[in-house]
Amino acid sequence: MKTRKSVLMPLLAIALWLMSTYSAISQETKNPMSLKSFRDKTEKHVAQPNDMKSLQNNRIELQNPENWNKIGIGNKPVHKQTEKWGTDGLTFHPDTIISFSDNYGNVKEILLYDNNEYLVSETIFDWQDNGWVNSMRYSATYDENGNLLTVLGQAWDNDVWLNNELSTFTYDASGNGLTELYQYWEEGNWVNSELTINTFDGNGNQLTRLGQLWDTGAWLNSSFSTMTYDGNGNKLTLLWQIWESEAWLNSDLWTKTYNTNGQLLTNTMVGWDGTGWGMLMYRDTFTYDEAGNMLTYTNESGDTGTWTNNYMETYTYDENGNCLTYLVQIWSGVWDNLDFMTMTYNANGKILTNLYQYWDGAAWTNASHGIFSYDADGNEINSLYQYWDGAAWTNDGQVEYDYQAGLINGNGFMWDGSGWVPGEWYVELGIYDNGNYFVFFGNMASTAQAYYSSYPLGIKEPAIGQSVLFTLYPNPAIRNMTIKSEMNQYGWTTINLYDLSGRMVDVVYDGILQPGGQPITLNTSDFAPGIYILELRTGSISERQKVSIIR
Repeated sequence: MKTRKSVLMPLLAIALWLMSTYSAISQETKNPMSLKSFRDKTEKHVAQPNDMKSLQNNRIELQNPENWNKIGIGNKPVHKQTEKWGTDGLTFHPDTIISFSDNYGNVKEILLYDNNEYLVSETIFDWQDNGWVNSMRYSATYDENGNLLTVLGQAWDNDVWLNNELSTFTYDASGNGLTELYQYWEEGNWVNSELTINTFDGNGNQLTRLGQLWDTGAWLNSSFSTMTYDGNGNKLTLLWQIWESEAWLNSDLWTKTYNTNGQLLTNTMVGWDGTGWGMLMYRDTFTYDEAGNMLTYTNESGDTGTWTNNYMETYTYDENGNCLTYLVQIWSGVWDNLDFMTMTYNANGKILTNLYQYWDGAAWTNASHGIFSYDADGNEINSLYQYWDGAAWTNDGQVEYDYQAGLINGNGFMWDGSGWVPGEWYVELGIYDNGNYFVFFGNMASTAQAYYSSYPLGIKEPAIGQSVLFTLYPNPAIRNMTIKSEMNQYGWTTINLYDLSGRMVDVVYDGILQPGGQPITLNTSDFAPGIYILELRTGSISERQKVSIIR
């Protein structure tokens, strides 16, 4: 069965210098399965600096605007922009519907939160045959402390949800994650696949991480990490070992140093050569200004057995911490210039211009630049991209944005030599709120739209172990929803459906409802897509639950 990843892939990318620090570690410590994207969204309010993609190995083709963002040509300030996916912020709690489309297709997502603002389900739909069709569904459960217990991934096949993958977590009394079990569904059973086991010190610092793989009915060791810390909780060393021939063999060792502010100064990686840590891999060095902004990042390689300069980035900033210039150099016995970016900002810290230049051997030569404008709310309304033809700036592409209540439009254009014509350009649909940028969609497209809505219903979800009067499935529903009574006594019962204005739109049931009686079917075909309230009332007690109807 084909597994599709969640569309709202959490952007937990970090700046290049952090990526270089932890890239090798992440191979062992991060779950590569498709459940990860949903699990990331359960971590609320995560600020995400942008990825600074270097040009160390090869020059990015500057005529491709999709690559421009990778080197900062786009409208995002370097190391400054706070970026979030739309459903990870309070702006879009507690229940959110997002659908977006471009000239290639349509996607819709419905995310439901409990009263603690924990994401409990994400359902993904594709547009097929003039209607929304289920694709993937992810569901989460939590303990009373808000720790994630399970994440279940299911795929839609032949009009039913079929199990696909499952992650299960355990914690100690302090909320530290002790174990994570990953399983996949096969022939009607959950089959073990991966297991990680962690230990922590009294301060919550992770000391060890054991990775195991399931094989022929038993857990087999795979990898083992051991970590040490200073008195401030900064990680000093990370030792990575692999299991081979019934023994742990050294593989890689990271050693880190910090300044008095806890900022990383050096990050060194060496490999085991069979007898000692004599295999030099790489070393990163960082410097900062008094405000904590990174001034330089230098990378050295150990291929020759000694540390040799390889690559360097240099930054300057204004008094507000906005990056003004970004210089890239490579080592050839001396530091040779490679790329240079210059940025300007408005009074609100939003980038106005972004100039990219390359070194032609004697001087900086213009290559491309972007010009950006915003509305009164700080949302981008136009992005213009031009390239240098050797004598003057020439139009290349632009994107125009339009914002309405619950709707964002983006249209791409290309310059045909005499005017603007519809064409594919990098369209990113998002909105600013309280200084955060909430992203819905980003892709090469000529047209794109994003619809979003959120409903603060104030309806508490049943707590773990709490008895309920009725259960609903499936929810969200496309055509029919089944209402199953969980009452333990007879009584005259009414079940009514309300819209968000409080208007009753349907009497679902009115009569005697027997305990454990026949389930009631609610045909949702006649109702507009959206969030509704289903209320069951019997005697002096009542219960309300949220209902999501989709097409």
